[in-house]
Amino acid sequence: HNAKEGIKKNSSLLNYVSLITADIYNKEEMHSTGKIMSDQVLSDILASFTINAHTASVLDPCCGDGNLLVSAYQRKKYLQHDVQYTHNQILNDITGIDIDPNLIQLSAFKLIGQDLNSVDSETQTNLSAHDFILSDDDNAYDAVVMNPPYLRNEDLSAKDKENWLDSIESTCENESFIRKVSQPNQYYYFIEKAIKKLSDNGVGAFILMSKFLNNKDGAPLKRYLLPYLEAVIHYPPSFFEG
Repeated sequence: HNAKEGIKKNSSLLNYVSLITADIYNKEEMHSTGKIMSDQVLSDILASFTINAHTASVLDPCCGDGNLLVSAYQRKKYLQHDVQYTHNQILNDITGIDIDPNLIQLSAFKLIGQDLNSVDSETQTNLSAHDFILSDDDNAYDAVVMNPPYLRNEDLSAKDKENWLDSIESTCENESFIRKVSQPNQYYYFIEKAIKKLSDNGVGAFILMSKFLNNKDGAPLKRYLLPYLEAVIHYPPSFFEG
């Protein structure tokens, strides 16, 4: 009943998928696996920071239910001006990865639904369900937008951590800065891998916990980010309530 009434009052596709997501995952389960979905307003801001041309290739390496991908689609469409990319061409420029296949399906539904009138037999998305940190994709992207999972070091298995470090070091061809961190959160691994996916002039925008700015374990991450850094935008905690 509540879902039906909610759709009556706001029938947007994003609200509809949010209702589905809330029905599939309760908050406790999502938090226990590090899943925090991206706020749409903040997703739009990140897309505007990173995507500067309608031809930009975009990656979200932990796309969840797709809000950042939708923002990327809308930003690319906005930047077209006199050049018209088709629905399928825009979809082809956007890549999303998530380890959860259910969330990948929700993301695909949201992306394809951005222009249902243009869907045809050629329509497809570049979305896949696997562990981004272990991926060996050698593509580079003009924009990387990301809201990585937040899981404490003690909640990560030793095997996963070593496999991730091996994968990162094979990509970066040098020792990971994470080996010098005593209590790295899971998002540290995503950051190092994601930065290496940027093209030479690429831009990344990441939603991160602010703890690393002020604690001892955050020092190696700050040193790692400093050569790349253009801005830190610190949101008040109340922005993320609920």
